[in-house]
Amino acid sequence: MNIVITDAQTITNGDLDLSVFEKYGNVTVYPLTSYEETKERIADADAVLLNKTLMDKETLSLATHLKYIGIFATGFNMVDLDYCREHGITVCNAGSYSTDAVAQTVFGFLFA
Repeated sequence: MNIVITDAQTITNGDLDLSVFEKYGNVTVYPLTSYEETKERIADADAVLLNKTLMDKETLSLATHLKYIGIFATGFNMVDLDYCREHGITVCNAGSYSTDAVAQTVFGFLFA
């Protein structure tokens, strides 16, 4: 399996060990990926992990083996979900990772 991480610099400054993904396949990590670079960088990917990289019809068009897009955030706005649905690409995000932290912050502000 070919796994591509398109924008590692947006999720870590070196404090996360991304080698954990190597047990699932060949991993290619890019610090950042411009819109123009995306199409070519993910062309042979089976899985793409991203945070801010735009995945639209144009950038996904060469990724004929792509089965999975994992988003390191809560939103889906950077991924063309209709295109993914039509091509059988599963898309997942980091759903509720910040729920407790947001609630704690709000109560902290209230007490302040």
